Amino acid sequence: MFRFGIPPAIGYPVVALFVVLWIWMIVESLRSKENSVLRLAWFAFVLCTGPVGALVYLLICYLPRRARNSDRATESPNDPSQRRQP
Repeated sequence: MFRFGIPPAIGYPVVALFVVLWIWMIVESLRSKENSVLRLAWFAFVLCTGPVGALVYLLICYLPRRARNSDRATESPNDPSQRRQP
């Protein structure tokens, strides 16, 4: 009989993905360039709350930070169309 009505062929991969996400967000929370207190607070939050905390960290910190960094990478300081006119 399936637990909670979910067959193992679906449940095991989903759990594995959540565990991978959890470990990835633990590592990313430690690698962030935030100040040390905020970094440790996020690390403790993600570590203690498991995959749910990892999902929260992904949505609140990781994705917005990654979007800001990719916006900066696309800006070219030598592009004449982006220069301010005097």
